[in-house]
Amino acid sequence: MKEAAIFDRLIAHWQKLRSRSVTDTLAPLHVCTGTDSLWEWDSPAAGDEMPLSVRRRIRAWAERIAAYHARNSGLAHLSKEDSARVEQLGHGATVAGIATTDKADELAASLHEQFPWMAEATTAVWNAMRRSALAGEIGFRLEPLLLDGPPGIGKSSWARALARLLGVEGMVLDATGEQASFGITGLQKGWSGSIIGRPLDLILRTQGANPIFVIDEIDKAGTARSSKHASFGLAEALLPFLEKSSAASWNCPTLRLPFDMSWIGWVLTSNDMSDLPDPLISRCQVVRLQNLTLAQLQAFADREGRRRGLQEMSIDAVKHALASAIKQGMVPNLRTVTRRLDHASVLEARSRWQ
Repeated sequence: MKEAAIFDRLIAHWQKLRSRSVTDTLAPLHVCTGTDSLWEWDSPAAGDEMPLSVRRRIRAWAERIAAYHARNSGLAHLSKEDSARVEQLGHGATVAGIATTDKADELAASLHEQFPWMAEATTAVWNAMRRSALAGEIGFRLEPLLLDGPPGIGKSSWARALARLLGVEGMVLDATGEQASFGITGLQKGWSGSIIGRPLDLILRTQGANPIFVIDEIDKAGTARSSKHASFGLAEALLPFLEKSSAASWNCPTLRLPFDMSWIGWVLTSNDMSDLPDPLISRCQVVRLQNLTLAQLQAFADREGRRRGLQEMSIDAVKHALASAIKQGMVPNLRTVTRRLDHASVLEARSRWQ
């Protein structure tokens, strides 16, 4: 309990006693602080104003009670800012669930409509949502997914779209960043600085327990090293989060407190999983994906071009360019389509200016 709230309650108690016209010495409050009880305070003076001596004593008692609660809450070692953030989870975080199998079907159909070439990944999520609905679970818990396939096919975009459809927060962490492993766990004692890991930070900020967290290009992750040459890899940092039993009682090295992180939905992406450690792969459902076909690329160009308001002539030109690229032995992807659509948008804008 915060000191200000305790102080306000004691003040309210004093005012309540005054309203009853208590003019003799007030009875003890007997609020236990772990050492003694709160003793009587000065008798109320004439008039409505609280004597300054009473206010000071109430303030001192509020400090003692708050300190007692802090010592017994396990939060005494935290800064005021961190303690306030953690206390917000006192009544737990919210979890988004799948109420019925019909809802699961609806969400999967919407995801498939946006990413038809990601059918295998969508099917894996669809089955998980249906199982969750049939089991009557209070929230949807996505088992860790590893999406392995060529670059530029929309793996991260698919995961972000999944988060939007589920109504949960989504976050993407680039595994190629030098400090990616610390971005997951936070900084441990012995490393410079003090940073809460991004998954826990996201939960503390949003009060949502089952966000979708994407680790992009995990096969390219480096290893962080301290000034004393200690190493800390991203794969090792992830392992406790990918196992339900260990994630449910994960200890934050920064806050030195346990948290239930087992509701997070992890989506890992890679271009080549052959170099990933077996302990990581064994904890994930692996979905192998292929490059988009010409028909799929052209369908995406058509849909995205219409969304941008491009003319039919411009969209047809992009589709023709994709067909020509494949005939020449090139392997276009969604990034190729996006760049060509961007170029078409510029050309149309120029024609309007002239």
